Amino acid sequence: MAEIKEKNVKIKGVYQKISLIPTVVLNVENFLNECATNKEEAKGVVQTLSKLYEKKRKTTIEFNQFGERYVDRITIWGNAEYFVGDITFDYREFAIKIQRLLGIDQIVDINSPEFTKLLEDKVEKLSQINTLDELHEKFPELYMVYIEGNSMYNYAEAVL
Repeated sequence: MAEIKEKNVKIKGVYQKISLIPTVVLNVENFLNECATNKEEAKGVVQTLSKLYEKKRKTTIEFNQFGERYVDRITIWGNAEYFVGDITFDYREFAIKIQRLLGIDQIVDINSPEFTKLLEDKVEKLSQINTLDELHEKFPELYMVYIEGNSMYNYAEAVL
């Protein structure tokens, strides 16, 4: 079943509560380049909103891989009567990146019980790893993140 959210929207001067579903997910840069009439103003608005979103996300999830941002994609919400009802950052982007890092091949809906189960299973397997070779074999994407982070740490140590 598709995700649904309710929102009060002003239509022809009157506020109405409408049900919205995610209709399309777009890359933010493509959206700005193709849809903005004043690109500089639109980029400023997106930057302001992305900072607020990141601040809110960080209060919930502290993970931040080398300053990685999770505001690269937006979701446009709509319905048949009033096509565009809302535009939000795509919160699933974080979940998809985590699934990729943990080697989950098929992307699973973040709202499904299967998502939680898969993450718990992967974290359990990850907690049993004792060597870098095991990490490389069982979690190659996470291994690459470790190598990159370790390289950055060693560089910082040498410079400081």
